[in-house]
Amino acid sequence: MAPNITDPKWYSIAEQASTEMDSAKLTILVEQLCTALDECRKPPALQPSNLSC
Repeated sequence: MAPNITDPKWYSIAEQASTEMDSAKLTILVEQLCTALDECRKPPALQPSNLSC
């Protein structure tokens, strides 16, 4: 499934990770998910302007 541009980035990554069978790719997706969620936890003034959480 292609990521929907209106979905938060972390949601799309989590969706991909939920079906990934390759452990190396899953590790990369989990790292990306952690990074995306960390960005969402930052105060709004420190978040990139294109971030939607």
